[in-house]
Order: sequence, then structure tokens, then C-alpha cells
Amino acid sequence: MRIGVDMVRVSQIAHSLSISRKLASRVFGRAERENAAQLPLRRSYEFLAGRFAVKEAVLKAMSARLTGAVSLCDIETINAQDGCPELHLYASALSASQSLGVSQWMVSISHENDLAVAIVIAQ
Repeated sequence: MRIGVDMVRVSQIAHSLSISRKLASRVFGRAERENAAQLPLRRSYEFLAGRFAVKEAVLKAMSARLTGAVSLCDIETINAQDGCPELHLYASALSASQSLGVSQWMVSISHENDLAVAIVIAQ
């Protein structure tokens, strides 16, 4: 079992996205960007901060030796039908996960004031 956790300031994500239009497409998957676009601006930053925290937590769970080869866009969190976050890995992230023998990922995201935190468990 592998565990990763990360915490992100919503204001930091909001600032970064406001100064770089290309950042969102380099970091977030299409579904993440589309879901965020449907939300009010403040809530979209909160949403994306949580998704960014998931990406960082996944990299930590994979371990430092693999993270340089994994693109953040290849780690995507979508909402399942029940509303719970569900992790989807593509290309480089999927390959890294398979090389570690990970077949199941669990994810939880929480928000409080200006913070978003995510924890992932890989089995």
C-alpha cells in the first residue's frame, strides 16, 4: 500500500491561473477544466486547487523516483455518479502506476477556508 497527501492554498492556484492562461491546459485534464468552467469563479479555483492537491498526492504515493516521468495532465480526478472523486490515470501516470503494481486508487478531497487537501491510497 502507498499513501500520498498534499495541501494547496486556493489563493495560490487562483493567482497562478490568473497570470498564465496556458497553465490550466498544462496541468489539468479536459474533464477537470470543463467541470471547473461550469462553476462560479471562486468555486472553480477551489475545485481546481483540490484537483491539483490530488495530482501532487499521487506523485508522492508513486515515490520521487518516478515523478519526473509523469505528466500532471495524465492524472485526472472526476466525480463519480455518486459525487465522490474518482481517479483516472492516462499515459505516463498509468504506466508508472502499472510499473509499481498499483491496480486500485482511492482519493479524498477536502476544503477549508483557503486550503484544499487531498489524500490518495494506492493498492
